[in-house]
Amino acid sequence: MRRIVRPFHSHAAIALAALIPMTLSPMTLSCVTPVSPLGDCVSGNCVSGMGTVVRADGSRYAGEFRDGEIEGQGTYAYPDGSSYTGQWSANHKSGEGTGIMSDGRIYVGRWEMDQANGWGTMTFPEGARYVGEFRDGLRSGQGVIQFPDGRLYEGDWLYDQRHGQGQATLPGGRRYKGEWRWGQPDGRGTMSWPGGRRYVGFVKEGRMDGEGIMTHPSGVVYEGSYSRGQREGQGTLRYPDGRVETGRWKDGVLVEPTAR
Repeated sequence: MRRIVRPFHSHAAIALAALIPMTLSPMTLSCVTPVSPLGDCVSGNCVSGMGTVVRADGSRYAGEFRDGEIEGQGTYAYPDGSSYTGQWSANHKSGEGTGIMSDGRIYVGRWEMDQANGWGTMTFPEGARYVGEFRDGLRSGQGVIQFPDGRLYEGDWLYDQRHGQGQATLPGGRRYKGEWRWGQPDGRGTMSWPGGRRYVGFVKEGRMDGEGIMTHPSGVVYEGSYSRGQREGQGTLRYPDGRVETGRWKDGVLVEPTAR
């Protein structure tokens, strides 16, 4: 991941959304199709007991049956390579189970009516791992996702996106904690950098936007308005030696100093 670093006085926009590319493929599971026991019973008791059914499309179920329906514990393998092993109720995945998707994702957790519902763990082929709540096959509720390179997000999810309150940590120690909206830092929050810089205020689409305070480890403090990550509008810059620059800023530069 790249981060552009410039002297504090230029205040280049630092878009957290660009630094946290956590967008993932849709969570709709490829092995959620409700099944019917209709097919050829190739072994066992496929009415009430343990049996194996093979269907014309090549899918195969091996497990428990009750009154002609898939009920209890069993494994269903699909033609595309996906599979489900776990609990069933009236031909539907329901209870604890493991779903392996054709794209390599693996979900282990609670199922309801053929969808991930409740608490579970999703691992991705690239090594990312999500642990948390699901609703109708999507990440919704509280959850944590961590990537092999150290990126981490912990907080609220809605419809498979980071939404609500949450905090993100990036390789090297960069952090954001606060409000999120549809996958991006948006609202009131705190940004911090390994060198000691700290911003407290409003952000929009991952950038400092609105009223905020930026504190530098050197003791320099800016308090005022931001737009698209840069000082924009009224603001005051204070130095440790007592110097003060106040007035209207544009693109990070003081263009209309206020007479003192």
